[in-house]
Amino acid sequence: MSTRERHEAIEPRFELLLDLDGPVRTLGAGYHFVEGPVWHPTEHYLLFSDIPGDVRRRWDESGVTEVACPTRNGNGMTYDRDLNLLVCEHATSSVARYGNDGTRSELATHFEGRELNSPNDIVVHSDGSIYFTDPLYGRMPGYGVERGDCKTSGVIPDHGSAPDDRHDVRRGER
Repeated sequence: MSTRERHEAIEPRFELLLDLDGPVRTLGAGYHFVEGPVWHPTEHYLLFSDIPGDVRRRWDESGVTEVACPTRNGNGMTYDRDLNLLVCEHATSSVARYGNDGTRSELATHFEGRELNSPNDIVVHSDGSIYFTDPLYGRMPGYGVERGDCKTSGVIPDHGSAPDDRHDVRRGER
């Protein structure tokens, strides 16, 4: 064993997922700012965003490949119950759904009549509701018009599987 330190698992169940003595590997390099990783549960690959590079990449056993460019400065990603990709997009100030056939539809663009700031992180509840954050910091020059207000979170109630539904956003519970 080398002189490197053992990884620390604060939550003991984490030890079931990884080798605490295993090496840390670099999967790729040359990215601007990597965010939004999401693991595909059945096809076993990792998607991640390079927001300023405006690229979405995929990592699997064969390496890293570019899968989308431009991405509308996509950030946080997750999958819904039908394994459609949900993406928070800074450039469009929207939460978008990408169907398994690649079609894009907007799930949320406004809150109380005003355009969203820069949807950032996203998760789907077991009941199908989508929770996302909407801070200002994605509204830097080059990513859209900066705003003076800040919405901290939003909820899209169970969106079902209709590919062209657009839903009202309501303020999330804290």
